[in-house]
Amino acid sequence: MYTIDGILLAGGLSSRMGQDKALLRRDHRDMFFYILDTMEPLPLKNILISRNQGQIQFLTRHQVIQDIYKQQGPLGGIFSVLQKSHVDGVLIVPVDLPLIETIDLNYLLKAGSEGNNPVHFDNHYLPLYLPNTQNVRQYLKDVMDGTIKNRSIRNLCRHFNAVAISPKDEDRLSNANTPDQWRDAEYAISII
Repeated sequence: MYTIDGILLAGGLSSRMGQDKALLRRDHRDMFFYILDTMEPLPLKNILISRNQGQIQFLTRHQVIQDIYKQQGPLGGIFSVLQKSHVDGVLIVPVDLPLIETIDLNYLLKAGSEGNNPVHFDNHYLPLYLPNTQNVRQYLKDVMDGTIKNRSIRNLCRHFNAVAISPKDEDRLSNANTPDQWRDAEYAISII
C-alpha cells in the first residue's frame, strides 16, 4: 500500500516577519493549528512537525522533530524529518500559508502520488509533494554537507524535474513572510 506522511514546516527563524510565524493568529487559532487543521483530513499516515529547540512548543499528538543541521532553511527541516519517515512520499506544507485550504493540499497530494514525482503549484515551490526516495534523501544529505551549495526548494524541484500544476485558486497560495504580507492576508481573510 502506498503511504504518505505530511510535514509541517514550522521551525524557521521568521526573521523577515520579526516574530514567530507559527504564533500569528488566524481567526481563533495560531497559524500552527490552522495549517494542522488543513492537513489532518488528508489521507496521511502521520503528520511530522519540523520545529526547533528554543521555539515555543505546541501541545499536539504529532511528533515534533528538530533540525539535525541548524539554520539550513526548509531543506534542513525536510532532511531531518525524512530521517524519521519511512513512507513512499511526503506532503510538505509551510506554516506561512494563511489562505491555503484542505482542497488545495488534497489536489497536490493526488497529483504527486499518481506519478510519484515531485509536484508543486505553478510559481510556488511550497507546498510540495516529494517522493521519499534514496535519491531525494541523498540530494538533501549533499545539501546539508555542502556538496550542493544551493539550499533552495526551487533547486531541489529543478534537479528532480518536478511537475508544476495549475492551482485551483492562486490567491490561496499567497504566503506571509513579512508584516505587510500578513496584513494583506488578514484583509483577505476578513472578506472571505
